[in-house]
Amino acid sequence: MKITAFAPISMGNVSVGFDILGAAFAPIDETNPPLGDRVTVSACEAGAASGGAASGANVSGTGAPDTLTVGGPFAHILPEDHAQNLALIAAGYFRAALEAKGGGCAPMALHLEKNLPIGSGLGSSASTVVAALAAMNEFAGRPFTPDELVVVMGRAEGHVSGGVHLDNVAGSYLGGLRLLPADGRDGGIALPGADHWYWALAYPGTTMLTKEGRAVLPKTVPFHTAIEAAGHLASFVSACYRGDDEFAWEHLVDLLAEPYRARLLPGFAEAKAALPALGAKAVGISGSGPTIFAISDTRAGADKLADYMREHYLKNENGFCHLCKLQNEGAIITKS
Repeated sequence: MKITAFAPISMGNVSVGFDILGAAFAPIDETNPPLGDRVTVSACEAGAASGGAASGANVSGTGAPDTLTVGGPFAHILPEDHAQNLALIAAGYFRAALEAKGGGCAPMALHLEKNLPIGSGLGSSASTVVAALAAMNEFAGRPFTPDELVVVMGRAEGHVSGGVHLDNVAGSYLGGLRLLPADGRDGGIALPGADHWYWALAYPGTTMLTKEGRAVLPKTVPFHTAIEAAGHLASFVSACYRGDDEFAWEHLVDLLAEPYRARLLPGFAEAKAALPALGAKAVGISGSGPTIFAISDTRAGADKLADYMREHYLKNENGFCHLCKLQNEGAIITKS
């Protein structure tokens, strides 16, 4: 039996909810490669762990004998040492959490199809972690509830992002536009009202690691800024529940990260100024960047925004711009 999990792209922060608002997306047209990573888990053949693939991350002290192979268009940028690969690191966290519950799991053979560029602002690391852990949980007979698994995902993703925050993993695993509890205890709640928005997501083809994006942020913010940011988030959540699009877009404002990260993204300031005149309802940075987003209420309007970003924001042949909507299903699991 093979278990395959596909984890869609995700956006952390969504401007107004730093570390506590996340979303999953699906392109409205076919994309190749797909916008998300896949991980397949099967039983590890006897003796396979002593071969070329490295064992899983030993966070539990047991040295779980899991193996890994990699493929996909971005496999070449993954660490050559498989012990540093997030899929195997996630396996280590999975086994540690299982042991804490008094359980265990047979050795696993993992195959990662890496379809997302690293450091894109599209939740690349979260996609690997979510796909790996969703497949492992199914393979092991679902020892963890969705909320429990999200917490394990946050720990694994935090291994490389510099801190535990659930916005990307919860979005990618559970789907939709999600508001997360500040203490990171579960997968939060899905906010209504944004399913019909069109999101133009533009990845310029350059890299911005989450650690780098967090390094430029201040350690403290003025009291009045904190109050204003909280007010925008409360207003946005209220507007989502009331179905008031205009009020929601008006409060998609980032006072905590965007003012400091904007200077790291060539072309963002110009796009932020130009896109509203083309009909954008809101413009912001996806996660730490360099991907940026612009929202429209129509397909035709979104096409105009995408055309601008393709011409003015993409930096090289690796860049792309896709029109997306919220992906409410989250991670998709198949068996073969």
